[in-house]
This record gives sequence, C-alpha cells and structure tokens, in this order.
Amino acid sequence: MVSGNTIYYFAGDGIRNTGDNNIFRFNCIYDAIIDDYYEPGGNYDDMFQAWTFGNPIKNIVIENNLGISCTDSNLNYKAKIVQGIVCFDGFEERLDYKNNIVITDHPHGISLLEQLDVRSKIIS
Repeated sequence: MVSGNTIYYFAGDGIRNTGDNNIFRFNCIYDAIIDDYYEPGGNYDDMFQAWTFGNPIKNIVIENNLGISCTDSNLNYKAKIVQGIVCFDGFEERLDYKNNIVITDHPHGISLLEQLDVRSKIIS
C-alpha cells in the first residue's frame, strides 16, 4: 500500500504503478517541475501513471488522492504539460477509482483507457 505521502517538486511521474494488487490512498502530489516535453527525448509529467508491459495489471485501488499540477505560479522550472491519473499503455483489470481530486490544465485529468471491470464511479 502506498498511503499518506506528500510528493512535491516531481519530474516524470509522481507515482508509477506497473504491478498487480496495489492500493494508493490519501496521497498528495503537486508542483511538477522540469518542462522538457518538447526537447528531444523529453517527457511529460503524470501525477499517477500505470502501464502494463503488454500484460494486464489487476486489482488496483486509487482513492482519496489529491493531485495539483502547480500550486505556485512563480515556481522555477514549472512543467507545462502535467497529466493527472492516467492509464494508457495496456489493459488494467478490476480497478477501483474513487474520491480523487485532480487539478490540472491538461485534458487528461483522469484518463483511463483499455479498462476491464472498473468497479466504481470516477469522481474528478
């Protein structure tokens, strides 16, 4: 279980999940830095990212988390492209997403693609 963490000034992904049977609760993720998306080999930042390496990941709980892309407009090295809770690259099965708050100006606030058996309503 990953619970009760404050993750700030992150570059890349705040939390990354690639395995089964994981729980993510009561985490606060904010202030993405290092904007290198448009550079060769650059990266976009995700508050929470999951992918599967070709096989489904199963039994994932993501609930009661807070994600804010930027809390300080004067932040040095502020990232411009920050996605919220995203699962793009393969299948996730038996997911429970609830009571998460994501604040970002990117269209992928909460984006769950290729999902099998999502067990709760998405509240964002």
